[in-house]
Order: sequence, then structure tokens, then C-alpha cells
Amino acid sequence: MALRCVLRACGILGYDLNGETSRLVLAIAAEAALQEESENSEGLEPAAPSAFDWLPSLWRVWGHTKGGLCTQAFLAVLMAAGRWQSLSLQDLRLRMQAALQRSGLEAAVTFRCSRELEGSLDQALSSAQTARALLIGLCYKEDEELRLEGSWNDVQDMRSWLLRQGIVREQDIRVLSDSSGDMTMMPSRNNILTQLEWLLCGENKCFGAPHGCCSGELPEEHLEAVQLLLLFAGHGDHAELLPSDWRRAGPIREREVSVLVDDLLPEGARLVCIFDCCDSSQMLSSLLRYRA
Repeated sequence: MALRCVLRACGILGYDLNGETSRLVLAIAAEAALQEESENSEGLEPAAPSAFDWLPSLWRVWGHTKGGLCTQAFLAVLMAAGRWQSLSLQDLRLRMQAALQRSGLEAAVTFRCSRELEGSLDQALSSAQTARALLIGLCYKEDEELRLEGSWNDVQDMRSWLLRQGIVREQDIRVLSDSSGDMTMMPSRNNILTQLEWLLCGENKCFGAPHGCCSGELPEEHLEAVQLLLLFAGHGDHAELLPSDWRRAGPIREREVSVLVDDLLPEGARLVCIFDCCDSSQMLSSLLRYRA
């Protein structure tokens, strides 16, 4: 892993994913700064009128500790849209940004993709015979400097939505959270990377084969559709994700995640990543060239 990261950083080894038609990765991020506000909501400057004024204000509906900006805006838009599958990626991005702005936030919602994708959201996210989800939520309850309030809610809300929509079966959703003392479910550096390998390859540990579990070149029409979803809700910093043990084990760097995705994502797979953390727009930036 470390050698592949170095070779790619030096430009000696490239990424295979960009421009491929048999594999798709979509990374969704939202970065926002709270405007100056008084002790009540009347201190917020109203957002300019837009075509999305029907969207709810997230804080007025849920309060300040409901969850992260990206996850809650994503879910709010999809639940309000009804037939969300027909939303274009451009509409989804604009509606997420509008929902955040109506909540008194100057938000920048960014979508990165492994290829040009101008159609509807169901090209990247829909039900499939094989589907897995990895949901990671950190509130850093033992770390006073980093403590968060809503990341556990993000995980539970995303899990509930995936099950209601029939996108992923309950047995195919794995959750890492620091909400309990169970060390096997703790979002430590090692656990996150191990479970990311499970997300990409399932129980088949064919890591020596190109593109994860597919060792041969198959025509696109014969590839099995695989739907994967990754949610990280916690802290990020300069293209690094902070696991629960980051002070001891170190952060998870963007290039580590990019290398895993590029090497292990199987043929025919669609991967949607939602990074709900600071500097989230930088995640997978070395892997994904296209802005959706």
C-alpha cells in the first residue's frame, strides 16, 4: 500500500479508474462556514430567493446537533424530491446547496466523478442484486478538542434511508461508530481500512487480481451490477480522515483511500462516497478528475 502511494505520488504509477465505463465512483462533499449569528435564529441573514425556497431549513427542522451538513442536506433533498432517482446530479447539487443556504450557511457542495456523468442520479445510486454499505460515524467522545454531536445521527439516518429505499439489505450494512465500547466496531484506523476492503471486495479477498475481485476482462453487458456506498462522518484535515485513534495511529490519507478504491473496486461496480468532514472536497481528489 505504502509503495503504491509513493509511486502514484511521483507520477510513476497512474490510476486506472478515470474515464472507465465499467466502474464508476461519485464523491459528494459539502463545506460550509456558519455565518455570524445571534443567540436566536433571527440573527441569521436570510438567503436570497431561489427556485428551491420550498426546501426546509435544516436547523429549524432538526436543531444544531442533528448531524453533519453533507449527510443531512443529501437526505433532506432526496426525501423531499419523492422520485429522487430522476434527479440530475446538477439538480441534486444545487438543491443541497440551497438547503444549506436556507439554514444560514454559506455552503460549497462539490461532486467529483471518475467519468463525465450528465444523467440522473440512478446512474450512480440504485438498487442492485449485490450491494454493500459502510457507514462510519465519529463523535470523539473521549477527546474534548474534537468532540462532535451529530455524527452518530448521520449513520443512523443513512442506514434507515438505505433500508427504506431497498438499496442495501440490513445484513450488508456495516457500521463503525465510537458510540459504544465495542472495540470490534470502533472506527480505528485499522478497522476503517479493513472494512473499506470489505466494502470494495466483499468476502472475496482477491486482492492480487486487477480491479478487486475480477481477474478477467468481461464485456460490459455481462458485468454484474454492484452498488456500494461509503459514508464518513467525523473530522477531516488537509485531505486526511481522522479515525478514533488518530493521535496514536495517525490519520488516513487521501491517497491511501484512492489507491484502495482504484485497485479493489470490481468491474461493474458503482461507488458513492459521502464525506461529511472538514476539507471533504479534497477526498479522492487525486483519483477523480471530473466535476459532476
